[in-house]
Amino acid sequence: MFYARVLHVWSRPSAPVQAFASLVLGGCLVLTTLAQGAAPPAKDPILKARAAFAQHDRATLVALRKSMSAAAHPLVMWVDYWELNLRLPQAKQADLDQFYGRWPGTAVEDRLRKDWIVARGRQGDLQALSVELPRVRSFDERERAPEPGSEPDGGLANDPESAPDSDRVSEPGSEPGSEPGSAPGNEPGSEPGSEPSSEPGSEPGSEPGSEPGSEPGSEPGSDTGSEPGSEPGSEPDSDPASAPGSKGGNAGNDARDSARDSARDREVKCYSLLLRYYAGQDVVVAARARWFAQREADHGCALLAATLYRAGELTRDDVWERARLAAEQGRRFVAQHAIGLLGSVNANAVREAFLQPSRFLSRRIAKPTPDEAELTALAAIRLALRNAPAAAAVLSNARTTPMPPRAAGAAWAVLAKSAASNQRPQAFEWYQRAAAAAAPQAIEATPDTLAWQVRAALRAQDKPQRWQMILDAVQAMGAEQLADPTWTYWKARALQELAPSAAPSEPQRRAAKKLFESISTQQHYYGALAARELGLEPQLPKPAPPLTDAERAAAQQRPGLQRGLALFELRLREEGYAEWNLALGGLNDRGIRAAAQVACDAQVWNVCMYTSERTRNEIDMAQRFPMPFRAQVDAAAREADIDTARLYAVIRQESHFSVGARSHVGASGLMQLMPQTARWVAGRYRIPFRRDSIHDPAMNVRLGARYLKLVLNDFDGSHAHAAAAYNAGPSRPRRWDKAGIEDAAAWTETIPINETRDYVKNVLANGASYSALLAAAAAAKARLEQEAQPAPTPQALVQMQEMSIP
Repeated sequence: MFYARVLHVWSRPSAPVQAFASLVLGGCLVLTTLAQGAAPPAKDPILKARAAFAQHDRATLVALRKSMSAAAHPLVMWVDYWELNLRLPQAKQADLDQFYGRWPGTAVEDRLRKDWIVARGRQGDLQALSVELPRVRSFDERERAPEPGSEPDGGLANDPESAPDSDRVSEPGSEPGSEPGSAPGNEPGSEPGSEPSSEPGSEPGSEPGSEPGSEPGSEPGSDTGSEPGSEPGSEPDSDPASAPGSKGGNAGNDARDSARDSARDREVKCYSLLLRYYAGQDVVVAARARWFAQREADHGCALLAATLYRAGELTRDDVWERARLAAEQGRRFVAQHAIGLLGSVNANAVREAFLQPSRFLSRRIAKPTPDEAELTALAAIRLALRNAPAAAAVLSNARTTPMPPRAAGAAWAVLAKSAASNQRPQAFEWYQRAAAAAAPQAIEATPDTLAWQVRAALRAQDKPQRWQMILDAVQAMGAEQLADPTWTYWKARALQELAPSAAPSEPQRRAAKKLFESISTQQHYYGALAARELGLEPQLPKPAPPLTDAERAAAQQRPGLQRGLALFELRLREEGYAEWNLALGGLNDRGIRAAAQVACDAQVWNVCMYTSERTRNEIDMAQRFPMPFRAQVDAAAREADIDTARLYAVIRQESHFSVGARSHVGASGLMQLMPQTARWVAGRYRIPFRRDSIHDPAMNVRLGARYLKLVLNDFDGSHAHAAAAYNAGPSRPRRWDKAGIEDAAAWTETIPINETRDYVKNVLANGASYSALLAAAAAAKARLEQEAQPAPTPQALVQMQEMSIP
């Protein structure tokens, strides 16, 4: 699937093209329209109802429900849901039963039931829980579905899951209003080509406690409990919409609604486990996992944990491990609740260790209690995320900061992860220190920490132990993380590298080959790399049997799918996905493909692709990799002298073929062009351009193709570098090249920005799939044309024979 020229990464790209170094395309994608980008009907009463719900205007909802019911509006059940939701605290079981009777089997029935469970659970009404929990139909924690193939791509500011210290310096020109033409690689406040050498707000060796943004009323130089840009005292990352750079407008509402739905489902699951525990079922393993997955200090999971702790099912070690995880993730209230289960730790001490770690650590405790030693580790974790050199100094001094071995190992691991995500050379050594501190036990590490351990080892090219460290990290991963083919590939590579070269049939090589084979036929980036390791030619999956007319008709008649499409058209994405996902429940591959075709026929391409990707055995490549706007894309590709497949690869990842897609920083259209970029490219090639031209599909693709070609030329044709530059800005790939990593897969995997790393993988995988599809289509066309040629007549055959005689 991947050709050598696609995967090759040039270690030393050509000199920069200064004229467009400041131009940043793409931004955190906001899919707010259907494929054609048409605005929703402004007078549709469902939009008025949604606005009334957001404003807690029950009177308007009552009036709209009445009028819409009289008009038999197909979405009136949502108005009914919003109205009852506003008075849920006062509602009775009879109100719910009547609602369920009006809308049986619908998304609103399921959602209201979950809302009711959460509301009654927080009031301790276990009787209500026992009635409603068995009736819950779905536990979809992501009702707003992921975009096809990856997490949302685009703007770098919208990466709330990454470490606070990760590389977040904006490229020149990445914000609206910046001027093209600035020197490439010249970050604000730095010399051209320089690399940031410290975390924001701290210098190597600086006095601990100098983090920015200290809380109001704190002493000068004290630590801060919130990351830059967050509200004082707020819990970072508890709500994606509150993260720096989060989407505004409808997108911000989508993020808040999605976060609310996920939190609600997690809480409902915890209540369900609690009732099962009371019924005598063994749920401890599942409950512990659910508690550790808790993102907020919600009542359901907190009550579940408290119940199990009092019963001795959760231990003191569990409590402190949960608190350390919360400290690493920046979730103070989750950490405070966990430690509160012990009943022996001062709440102010916990708060200081979390919010002001350097101040806490500056106090030397001669003979710390076990709880004080654990708090020291928690404070060290918090400091590691803010000031790596200071945290390393603290952890190196075991006499003044004693802590339990397991906790010390966890703190070193978080420090190593922070260093790895910032591409600090100490990361490899600090992961080794983590293993030594925790010995003989394994490192207590989160999935993210283990992933960065692999990346730190990949960057440490001069370390002979690096492949063993990679193998150790992958073997420490849990089953859920190992489901990601990324780690299957790197485990196979590690086994391959560690096998003795003189023994070709050695068990490690056989094990590596088996791992490669397990993913080599899968349609993703690492599946392609595994196929290449095995020397296999690119292959498309076996075509799925065509859908029958009956299957298509059955999908078209599913009310949930039709309501979903109607809601998508109104830009009510959260509600649309709630309807759509519930309608997919219980469908086999044929049914899912038929549902996907409903979205494809409506040109709702993101839903078309997302739905089709849910099939297990039947893979419909035409649905997963559609080619709308073919004439415009072909014309732009010819003009820019770029492969049509590569152009489609970028469009699919940037906008999912939504003409009306617009990012939070203003990037627009199929190729997510910034206005100043579009103007500059148009001027460079003397293409007539008006302000609104960026929204025209043909013009957007034409300018985007020209820009992509410039980026490709600037990086000597390296598609990986070009994709990274398109997403993150031209100077970043050059900075990442300083590590001298020549292996293409290693270079891509060690990209320090989560969004860009996934973006590059997906663009390369998209390109390979589109290349194979286009090649197959061309071959089929050639065969048809050959078959269409009339057979030569006997007279023509005689003439041809005579011409061949000398």
